[in-house]
Order: sequence, then structure tokens, then C-alpha cells
Amino acid sequence: MAYMLSQGLRDRGHEIEYLVKSKHADESWIVEAGLPQKTGRTVSDRVIHRLGLNGLSLNSAFPKSLGRKYIEQFDLIHLHDFMGFQFNTIHLAWLSSLRPTVWTLHTMWPLTGGCLYAYDCDRWQRSCGACPQFGEFPLLWLHRDGSRGIRAIKNWTYGRSRLYPVGVSEWISQVSREGILGRFDIRTILNPVNTEVFHPIDKTEVKQKLGIPPAAKTIMFSLAANLLDKRKGVDVILEALPQLQGEGYFLIPLSISAQSEEMQSVFARFPSLEPRHISDPAELNIRYNAADLLWHPSLADTSSLVTLEAFAAGTPAIATRIGGVQEIVTE
Repeated sequence: MAYMLSQGLRDRGHEIEYLVKSKHADESWIVEAGLPQKTGRTVSDRVIHRLGLNGLSLNSAFPKSLGRKYIEQFDLIHLHDFMGFQFNTIHLAWLSSLRPTVWTLHTMWPLTGGCLYAYDCDRWQRSCGACPQFGEFPLLWLHRDGSRGIRAIKNWTYGRSRLYPVGVSEWISQVSREGILGRFDIRTILNPVNTEVFHPIDKTEVKQKLGIPPAAKTIMFSLAANLLDKRKGVDVILEALPQLQGEGYFLIPLSISAQSEEMQSVFARFPSLEPRHISDPAELNIRYNAADLLWHPSLADTSSLVTLEAFAAGTPAIATRIGGVQEIVTE
């Protein structure tokens, strides 16, 4: 999403510098952030780990390591999902004091004590603590439940920051108003889709190109990086698929990240394309058009870009009524 917005702004004549952790593209305006390299584990690293506060990157010099002069060359800072980026959350106060700082909210993480989505838990509205997701994916690596402390540090930091949060759905905007970001003026800007990239093409032709039987009922869905991540509804998918035996269906599984041998093994027993990540939008559009239906049984979502792209390609969707998805897939 950050890439698409950056490209759209460049097309309108704006100067963009898009900071990434690792660069895998040729564009000169995409720049590796140059994150500080750590040579070993310090005492403070161990203390942070023992307290379960790892998710805040409190020992990182980034983004302050970029320097005031670098930040002040821009008119606007736009943050997206910086989890795993060694972004020291406390530095939000410093960053937002230098330039207007917009933060697009792609998950509930900015509101919580560490989880990406709270599901049925409402502790994030008060103080967190006794986290029901502690010890479960993706919080497997935490030594201790530090959710109360993480939320408290975020709340302290936000109180010293000047942020402009943006929700990608009215659902996440409203949820954010009920939490520790409620002190800010939160706006909603829906995720965009480039209809020059995602558009209808001949279904028979693309099915033939992908080796899909022309009469097969073709179902497309998204998968997480591994089977431990249940959010995309992989359990729902695997429970339902055996019930379709004999129905003449064919699957197009999309993977969020790089190829997973585990996912490939699981879906090898079904008539399907190999689960893999598609980075080329034109190739992705071919798959959307080859599908007769997009299936999105997600358990939590701020929005659903895959559904929007499918709609642009002329493919209908069936989805779980959760989060921002119900603003896209209506009655």
C-alpha cells in the first residue's frame, strides 16, 4: 500500500523518498533506511526481553539515527506498518515534532499491548495485561506478558507526539477513537485500487494460460505465511475443502509471503495452483480473472485489499462479516 501511494504521488509530480528495510526494486526513490547494525546483545536488550517489551524496539537508534537535517528536508512524514523495522516507538515524539507525521493504521497494533488484532478481547481499551494471546502466534517469542507496560509506554509517547492517524476503514478509525489514539483527530481514507492494473480480461483465456480446467469452479483465497497464523482463516478453509470433493472445483491460493513448503504440502492434495506470493500486479490480475469467486474467511481485518482488487477485476467475493471487510462486501 505504501508503494502504491508513493507511486501515485510521484505520478502527480511530488518528490517521494520511500524508506524500506531491504530494497528489492530498481526505482531510485526507494531507499534502504540504513538501520543501525548491532554487534551483540547488550544488558539493556536482556532487560527489555525479560520484561516482555521487545515489540517497541526501545534499544534502537532508528529513526533518530536519520538525523534532524535529513527529516527536515521533507514537508511530510507518512508512516505505515513499522513492526519489525527496528523503529523505536518512543521516537515518534521526536519525529512528529519536526514535521507533520501521518500514520496510516493497518492493524490494531498502535492501540494494543502487542497483539495485531484483539479479536474478542477489550483490555486494550483500559490497560491490557493478562493477554489472552500471550504464548500464541505471533507472540511466541516473548519471555513475559509485557502487554500492560507496552500499552502504557505507547500511551505516554502519544501524549508527547503530534500525529495525524488515518484509518483504512471506518471500523479501524472508530476503534482507534475508543483507544489511546483517541486524543488525535482520526480521519478515514479507504485503500485505493489502480483500475488500470486490475481490470476484467477474458476468463476462458486466462484459465487456459494457467492450466485450469475450463469447466472447473475456480476459488481464490489468501493464505498467511505459515499454518500457525490463523487470522486469514486457514482452519476454516481446510475444514471446508473436503466437503467440496466431487464438486469440480479448482483452487488459486495466494501466499502473503515467500513460498512455504508447509503450505505447499497441505494444498498439494487438492486440485490447485501452487501457493505462492505474486508480486507482479499484472500476473496477480490474471489470477483474479481466472477465479470465479474470491473467498475471504478472515477472522480479523482492518480492510480487504484482496477483495477490492478482485472487484476491480470483475470477480465476486464471499467474506466473513468482520472489521472493515463488511464496508467492502455489503449485503
